[in-house]
Amino acid sequence: MSQVQYLAIELMALSRLERGAPVQRGLWSADADPQASEAIDQRNRGIALRLRQEIPGLVQAKGEYESLDDYADDDLSQEAVLRRYHRSRVLAGPWRGGELIVQIYDDLAAVTIPVPDPEPRGRVALKQDLEGLIETLIATTGLVRWDPQTGAPRTAAQAAAALIEHWGLTIFGTVMESFP
Repeated sequence: MSQVQYLAIELMALSRLERGAPVQRGLWSADADPQASEAIDQRNRGIALRLRQEIPGLVQAKGEYESLDDYADDDLSQEAVLRRYHRSRVLAGPWRGGELIVQIYDDLAAVTIPVPDPEPRGRVALKQDLEGLIETLIATTGLVRWDPQTGAPRTAAQAAAALIEHWGLTIFGTVMESFP
């Protein structure tokens, strides 16, 4: 039986990246504005639909991976917490023998990518698959990967190569490896 390990990446709205500045991470940007919240909800619905069309087997999976409590914040009203919950999306489906999970928030998507049986001879195929997946994610979400040192956007090929390089150095023997 093969052991599945995972890579975790984030894609972010280009507007949140500034060259040379630290990446401004954050899940939520529309808490104070109901109209902005509605616009993001509609955008995320479209993103989820496009992802399900582009990635075979991807389905809505919010109830399996998140609860309403995950959206709560002491400074928010119940209405704002509910808006967060309704505008986010969680999708899951098969990818390379594991389960791909895509969580879509306001200006950020968190993606958990399964990597079964990591071995050096399979890295070329893995890099190609990662590149294709990241390219699909970028095209369907409108979000980008970035260079953690510079904050500059990365192409799908650059992002896949960085993941493979990082994976090759540190993932063996780990259950979850995260790369910004």
